[in-house]
Amino acid sequence: MKSFRYISIVLVALIALVSCKDNMRELNTNSDLVDDTQVKYMFTGATLNFDFSGRSTPNYYNSLHKVMQYHVYYTLKSDPYRDPALDGAVYPSFLDGVCYGELFTQDKGNRLQSIITYIDTQVSEDDQAKYADIRAICEGMIAFLQWRVLENYGATVYSEAFKAISENITQPKYEFIEDIWSLIDATFKKTISQLSSPAVSGVVTLGSSDFFASWKSSPVEGGGVALTQISDNNQCRKAWLRFFNMQRLEIAWKLQNVQSSNFETVYNECKSVGDGYMKNIDEGFYFHYAHDYLCEDDMQEPESYHAVSEPFINFLCANADPRLPLLARPNGATEETSITFNMMRKYFPDSLDKYPFLDGEHPYIGMSPNPAKQGLLLNKENSSDPNQFINNYVITFNGLKNPNGTAQFKFKDKNGQEYEYCEEGKATFDASILLASQTQYRYWVMCGARHNADHAYGGNGIAGLGSATYYTKYHGDGDTEDEGGRTGLAVRGRVFTYAKQCFLLAEIGKEFAGKSASDWYKEGVKAAFQELLGEAQRTRIQAFTGGDEFSSTSKKYPESLIQSLSPIRKTLYTFPYSYSESDIDEYIARHPFSRENLGDQVWVYGFLDPYTSWTWWRKTGYPQFKEHATPEAAAAEDHAYLEQPYVKDGGKKLMPRRGCLPDRNALNPNYSEAKTHLLSLPGFGDWEETENGVWWDAGNVNL
Repeated sequence: MKSFRYISIVLVALIALVSCKDNMRELNTNSDLVDDTQVKYMFTGATLNFDFSGRSTPNYYNSLHKVMQYHVYYTLKSDPYRDPALDGAVYPSFLDGVCYGELFTQDKGNRLQSIITYIDTQVSEDDQAKYADIRAICEGMIAFLQWRVLENYGATVYSEAFKAISENITQPKYEFIEDIWSLIDATFKKTISQLSSPAVSGVVTLGSSDFFASWKSSPVEGGGVALTQISDNNQCRKAWLRFFNMQRLEIAWKLQNVQSSNFETVYNECKSVGDGYMKNIDEGFYFHYAHDYLCEDDMQEPESYHAVSEPFINFLCANADPRLPLLARPNGATEETSITFNMMRKYFPDSLDKYPFLDGEHPYIGMSPNPAKQGLLLNKENSSDPNQFINNYVITFNGLKNPNGTAQFKFKDKNGQEYEYCEEGKATFDASILLASQTQYRYWVMCGARHNADHAYGGNGIAGLGSATYYTKYHGDGDTEDEGGRTGLAVRGRVFTYAKQCFLLAEIGKEFAGKSASDWYKEGVKAAFQELLGEAQRTRIQAFTGGDEFSSTSKKYPESLIQSLSPIRKTLYTFPYSYSESDIDEYIARHPFSRENLGDQVWVYGFLDPYTSWTWWRKTGYPQFKEHATPEAAAAEDHAYLEQPYVKDGGKKLMPRRGCLPDRNALNPNYSEAKTHLLSLPGFGDWEETENGVWWDAGNVNL
């Protein structure tokens, strides 16, 4: 009797379990039930903010932006990569937060695997096909994230990853690219095959929860951005297909030196995929941010302490690059843009004579990444001492005496514009002139909202944002626009754009879709110009925001004056700033297709995508390191170049090309074995010699 009772209990439990599973399946497949969209909500959580989760944006901006020499920290202090006093400093894990972290610390890989597990275990067999697209996208995204870990470290957990619940594997082992690159490629191929096939009837879609392919953003007149949902699932499927197909080809290209036969196979397969490549910039693959983490407070360092690097400014200026105003801000050392400079020129000309380049003719000046080469910023009186560079790129004149006693300064610039400076009643005051240019950092700020740097030196007219009108209207905390509510998601991250695809196909050098390498190069440069112009408009970059917000740069200048200026100086007079198709064509004519010119363009393009420019440099060696005997020689350099950072006693600190595996022994039982294996690879060097590359990089680009 007791045995029968036990058997009855077991049968009841089994029936209940089956019923429970059936109910869970019904929740996921019955269109009349509220929880039908659970999978797409899970996808939103798994990919939330993608590369820039939380407050990691400034860290990402600091690391790769400084390494690729887009900007320089204003004192070079506390920078282990460039500070001469820190000879032993290294980047032990370098891109840990961006690469390894997005799989585990930020939990993206685990969450994506949970979706796959949910589909496999909780969706009925009859409905599995309806979820096949979502499952394939999740598998492809995991492979994409795994690849970036491998690209940075040379090893990652792979086969045993994300199996803590399903198989009770809480200590996954490391595996190596030599063993698993083919598995990653096979995953991409499988995903591409699924998305190439016709969608089944009743397919379950990600819909509005897909912030990659289901949204399109465009600027609206007066500021802000409009978000438009793409409801056509076929369009969304094609967007994912193009991304995975081109990403697969890019990986094969990066491994071409060591897997040449694999590259030829992948190239031919990717070439044959219908709708497998992007045809214009509108088909670029982006991520639209759903949270406001990318806010003004997170960008305190870029907006306050970073100057555009000398190599970056030199290349843009030497080639009269029309994109310069969209990448760098004019400094405060020109008559047209600086109230302080005009005031100092009139009342204190002797003070200006102490410094070079304070002649009103250099709206854009960069800082050298090399502390020993800060000559451009030296005080003339201390030019013999290489340590006496201006330590914060702002020249401050303290305790100036008001020549008008207690009255305000009142003066006119050469165009007749009247200015006032200094509060009434003050007999002495301090004045500052920003000598080096700042980066245009609004690309990373939600809705392009201004913050401290836009008016930190407002008195000298660098930015001239004298009121909080723009901040209140476009970046407040209310629910409506009048209350300061956000008008949409202005920040979007590049994942795989049309320009990037064009540059990749140009570098591969084969005919693709009827275009030669030269054709793809021209298409890539055009797309890079057009994409940047669109992003600048969307995020309200300074050069676009002429008008009432700009007290000193909203003037309308005579056309005769504008036409008499050099191309670079013209940019200070045109609001909103733009360039035409003919400007782009003229630029391409001056920079025809060559591998070095291609490397130049990828580097400039990487200002908004530094991960691409860093991996491109590792693969191709462009931009190259070049030494120049004088600042004048550097300013005249035709091609993009990088400066080799120096340390004490003439030694060199080379640029990082990889990271060290994060020391997570509790999770990775074979960490020591993985370390030993990597150290045995040719060219890997010592563990903390991050200037040595992982094994598939071509040559030593640090030489």
